[in-house]
Amino acid sequence: MRARRRPAGVLAALLAAVLVALAAAGCGANDKKTTGSEGEYINAGEAVYQVQLSRLLNPDSRPDDNYLQGQPPLPGNEQYLGVFMTIENDRK
Repeated sequence: MRARRRPAGVLAALLAAVLVALAAAGCGANDKKTTGSEGEYINAGEAVYQVQLSRLLNPDSRPDDNYLQGQPPLPGNEQYLGVFMTIENDRK
């Protein structure tokens, strides 16, 4: 039987990859922005990232219930976090 990927795990892996890419991009000596806040464009090598929105997810409402499908309920002091972003790579 093939294991299902968990959306929260995918989000966490994507966020970790973005943080690593941003850290690596910060080592260069260019004028492109490599750090910033939500909504700002961040350059990391050939790619440009923009965190569109980050928010706590509600498993009892749409569309969050779809994002969290198959995820276990969390203890009362924990919540799922969603990070929604665009990534552009116009490498030619």
